[in-house]
Parts: sequence; structure tokens; C-alpha cells
Amino acid sequence: MTFICPACREKGLLSEACRHRKDAVPSWNSVEKMQLIKAMLMEDGEAQFQMETLGINPTDNRPECFDPIFVRRMFEKKPVEIRDTIRYLLLTVDPAAGSDHSDKRHSDYVFMTVAYPGNIIMAVDALDVIEPQDYEAQLIDHIKRVRGLPHTEDAKLVINVESGTGLEAGHIRRLVKDYFGEDNIICMTNQRRKPGMVTSEVTKARGVDLLRQHLGRDEIKFMNNVITSHNDPKKLLKGDFQRQVLDFKKIVTPRQNGTNSVRYSGKEKDKKDDLIMSLLLGLVAADDFFRNLVYYSEKHK
Repeated sequence: MTFICPACREKGLLSEACRHRKDAVPSWNSVEKMQLIKAMLMEDGEAQFQMETLGINPTDNRPECFDPIFVRRMFEKKPVEIRDTIRYLLLTVDPAAGSDHSDKRHSDYVFMTVAYPGNIIMAVDALDVIEPQDYEAQLIDHIKRVRGLPHTEDAKLVINVESGTGLEAGHIRRLVKDYFGEDNIICMTNQRRKPGMVTSEVTKARGVDLLRQHLGRDEIKFMNNVITSHNDPKKLLKGDFQRQVLDFKKIVTPRQNGTNSVRYSGKEKDKKDDLIMSLLLGLVAADDFFRNLVYYSEKHK
């Protein structure tokens, strides 16, 4: 629960614990302690203070899913050097279903690899694709470049493919295993044990919740010199990627029966959300992989 009653929250009284709910504040989280924490948090104090001590998510009252303070902190902090052994490389492939651009039917394919432990984004590729051969060689190259880095030699490659495009998840699994072999490769499956992850609004909501937690704890990092085939990595990461995270929204539409329809998207006004969606799907996949006993034997081979 939050420690701010609705009336005080509407009045904007967020810098102190609500007097109407002071009895709900646990002994370890006194008003005096809250103020001390806020002072220590400095420029990030208000947003982080609300989240950590008052139980308020700063994004609750606006459609944007993620607080700009935390998003900018993620993209502006110093990249990290990988110095410890990486145990798992989680590769998310989002083969978008396609959209009309100019006179061509094409899809935006995204490959994103995150290292664990560490939550370190190592590689990001976003491709304009018309035919399968347009991405197959680049996917193999993406994996080879990641696995060629120090500290990744023995890492297991965990492949998570968005499977809303029919047989594509199975095709990508076969492509990768045919090239690299079976050793140290694990393919995520859905509840029916078929390859890939189906993207539903529930999946998106899980991803949003996980990313909010990671952003609040400042846990997501970028590797120094992120691997990408993009000709302008800074534009891809600090431009397109950051903008997509900031623009991603929870859209609530009232129904005639009095209930609400809820969906998550960043595609308003011809905008794209392929990069943020790949990050969200990757976080959900990682949560499933490390918690689900289905993968226990594969993790410990």
C-alpha cells in the first residue's frame, strides 16, 4: 500500500508522509527517516523518494509507463567493462510482423543480447527486412560477435523469439542450432512447449513491471562499445532506444459495459516500439528462465 491517502495525493502533498495514514507507516520507515533518505538522494530525490518510501509509482497518474528521471539515468550513465565471467547470454529476437513503408512491405527485426549476471546490454541490432535472407546472416554475425568477446567463451546462449509470426520462432531456433550446434544453446518455449514467446497484453504488463523495478534499482547497464551493425550507435541507443522507452504508454479505453480495455504500445503517430518491446520481452524471458524449473536441467548441464 501507499502511505499517502487519495485526498492528500490529489493536493500534491507528496514530500511528506500523509498524516491521515501515519499509523500505517512501519516503525522502520518513520517520517524523519524518510526526509533523511530524500536529502541523501539529491537530484533524483523526489521520484525515488516517492517510490522507495511512500510506495508511490511516479508513473501511476500518466500514460507513460516509465519515469523520465530513471530512464535518462539508465541511458546517460557510464557504460561498463565486462571483467567477470558471463554465465548466460539471453538473446531476444523480435521478428515484427511487418508494416507498410513507402512501396515496400518490410519488417523491423531486432536482436538484443543481455549478459547475466549483471543485466548488461551487450548488443543491439535493428534491421529493415523484406526476405528471411535479409536477416539470417546478420543474426549469425550478431551471435558470433557476442560470443567472441572475453568472458563469454563458456556462456550458455538462451534464445527467446517473439512467436506471434507463425513458424518464425522454430525457423530461428533451427538456423542457430544448425550453425552453432546443440552445445550451450537453450531455446525458450511457451506453455505448450513450442519455441518462442507469444506477446500478449499480460506479457507486456509483466515486462513493464519488471523494467520499472530494474530502473528504480538502477540495475540495467550498457556494455562499453555495445555491439551493433548500425552506422550510428549513439543515435540508435541514446536517440531511438531512449525515445522508445520514454514514449511507451499504457492506454486505457473505456468499454460500453463499464469496464476498461488496457493495452501497451509506443506506436502512436507512426512511432516505433520494436526496441523497447525487445527489452521487455527479454526481461520476461529472463524472469521465466531463472525461476522456472522447466529449465533447471538445461541450466545445469
